[in-house]
Amino acid sequence: MPSPKKTLRLLMPQWQGGNNPIYHLGARLLYWLAPRGDAEFAEVPVAIPDGKQLPLEGGVIAKTAILAQNEAALSIIRTAQPDRIVTFGGDCSVSLAPFSYLASRYAGDVAVLWVDAHFDLTTSEVSSHAHGYPMLNLLGKGDAEFAAFAKKTRFPQNGSLTSASTKAQSPSVAAAPSKNLNPPCLRRPN
Repeated sequence: MPSPKKTLRLLMPQWQGGNNPIYHLGARLLYWLAPRGDAEFAEVPVAIPDGKQLPLEGGVIAKTAILAQNEAALSIIRTAQPDRIVTFGGDCSVSLAPFSYLASRYAGDVAVLWVDAHFDLTTSEVSSHAHGYPMLNLLGKGDAEFAAFAKKTRFPQNGSLTSASTKAQSPSVAAAPSKNLNPPCLRRPN
């Protein structure tokens, strides 16, 4: 009989990537609402929004905090050694550590289906909000310190990106393996 798969429920109420304090509360609400099951729980330490303006660092708002929180998440995940991860997070940049770990755990035999309102393929040249970077970073491209999460693992250079947006976020979209599926494309034929 195969051993049961270990699941980690990871609460990462990171809000700085979108510079939107409500993401902190949203992550906690999602965690509270989701069925518990028998999964192990861990929380990534994230500063509670205090109303102060976040610093702009190298073209990225709160870059130091976001990178530190992702490193903390990766450390927590590596210690737990889960087979699966359910992440309750604020902004999209919370995906860096879980996807990086899973790509390493499964030796690159990982597929990512990214369904979002936008592609998350931007860089600091286009936006100061890191929540728009993670898919490009997971392909090992974009801002070097964020892309390093993919370079530490064998993340696959293929995947499927699905976006409700009909316009590209940045020139980097053309460099990534992607397809823009807007709502009319998703309709079933009659």
